[in-house]
Amino acid sequence: MRPKSLSFFLSFLLLLAAAAPAASMLDALDPKIRAVIVEAPEPVYPQVAREIYLEGAGRFQLQVDPEQGKVTKVEVRQSTGYKELDAAAIAALRRWRVKPNTMSSILVPISFEMGGYIGDQLRAARKHAIYSPAPIYPYSLWRYGVHSGGKFQLTVDPKTGLVTDVKTLASSRVRPLDQSCLQTFRRWRFEPHTVSSVVISFSF
Repeated sequence: MRPKSLSFFLSFLLLLAAAAPAASMLDALDPKIRAVIVEAPEPVYPQVAREIYLEGAGRFQLQVDPEQGKVTKVEVRQSTGYKELDAAAIAALRRWRVKPNTMSSILVPISFEMGGYIGDQLRAARKHAIYSPAPIYPYSLWRYGVHSGGKFQLTVDPKTGLVTDVKTLASSRVRPLDQSCLQTFRRWRFEPHTVSSVVISFSF
């Protein structure tokens, strides 16, 4: 029989994998462009980005050798907002191939989005945020398989966008989970002159 800690750790990894969707690429391209693409590996959603629920969308310009159909250069036209996501996109796009003598340049939109309830929670709260890491599940609780959630109110200085206070509106009833949320939300930053208070429900 597997130790409980190992069993939960494996379940946690499987949950992360299930929550990591493929970045959308081919569906957003013109059908004429899709018709000449012979190889289009999708970006791997970086584990570090999944763990803190980073999301972003960007556009990347591919320069192609017309004779061989190989990508020779990838330029960031619009960053996803995170270097980890940009790097994952570039690494995949460099491996793209098209039919020879068809294309010399392709603009590819890519989006990384987390699925599920947690993704929806953070997406709404991050509407005006410019720095918004997600609370991390405390390692000390992995072996026990504890899951809970709470609600927190962030007080924001409208002039600077800095969080000046975080209050617990509804406790998770698990101190390490509450502490992870409080410590993380105090580091959030918002666009100046957008919000003065934000309420976030977060579940582990």
